[in-house]
Amino acid sequence: MDIAGKLISCGVDIAETTRNLYRTRTLSKTLLLGRMLSKLEFFEDNKICTVLITQADMDKSESPDEDTEGLIDYMRDIEGVQIAIFFREYPEGYIKASLRSKTNADMSALAAQFAGGGHKGAAGFKVIGEPYEQLFPRVYESARKMLDQF
Repeated sequence: MDIAGKLISCGVDIAETTRNLYRTRTLSKTLLLGRMLSKLEFFEDNKICTVLITQADMDKSESPDEDTEGLIDYMRDIEGVQIAIFFREYPEGYIKASLRSKTNADMSALAAQFAGGGHKGAAGFKVIGEPYEQLFPRVYESARKMLDQF
């Protein structure tokens, strides 16, 4: 709280700062969010939610890579979703996957199966040279098996 007090005493507009930090989203991120929401897929009675964001999605929304940050939270927060899997395909030939769970499903264990890491509620991995069409079934099956444990 000392820092906040010092900022206020220096004339920082806390309301404007809050608005800029938490209540403002760039147009490109908003467009990417819309693309993502329109592409969501649900499995296992809506307990698993997945999406693939391609370079075409990034280009059409004119989004830099940082616009993908936090998008998986929208997926995880959907009612009934227990595991969210966000795939991002890069033109250099690799795919990054972000994993989130709001249950006891261990996302670090899921990521470890693909040489990734993280912690129980949030993890990720990167796969080089494997097309999404081959990767997705393997990741999905691993996630489905985790659901069976709970």
